[in-house]
Amino acid sequence: IYKAASDSTQTFTITREETSLAFTGPTVILAGSSVASLSARLVEGGENSHDNEGSFPPSPFGQTITFTLGLQSCSGVTDATGAASCSIPGVSGSTLGPMTLNVAFGGDTYYLPSAKSAPVIVFAFPSRGAFVLGDATVSSATANSSLAWAGFSGGRVSSIP
Repeated sequence: IYKAASDSTQTFTITREETSLAFTGPTVILAGSSVASLSARLVEGGENSHDNEGSFPPSPFGQTITFTLGLQSCSGVTDATGAASCSIPGVSGSTLGPMTLNVAFGGDTYYLPSAKSAPVIVFAFPSRGAFVLGDATVSSATANSSLAWAGFSGGRVSSIP
């Protein structure tokens, strides 16, 4: 049987797989510590994915995840389970209190980018002793009010009038 040669052109679109990130690291970070160890997990599928693949890590693995806290950042590479981690050395104490940690995957040939934000608290220990004012009179105190306060010494509470 003889078949004549033919050619045809067909347009098709390659759709990259959706991804999603989950921050799995600490939500309380000590400012000025030697390092802040951060971690996240990248999986296939996303919030709008219709193929129910949300628990599988990307394949091939080795995707770069970037962690950003304030002006500091670090990057980690995913392992076969989709986990990535990195450390920010000496988190700056210039901004204490509630902050947002951003985690991002930039995407590649096979996968769409994704990002996640997580609330964290950056705190520092006091440089020296502290005390606490107590009892119900604190909320209505003025500059000339007499208050009771509790001093903390050696793990015991002592009340001083």
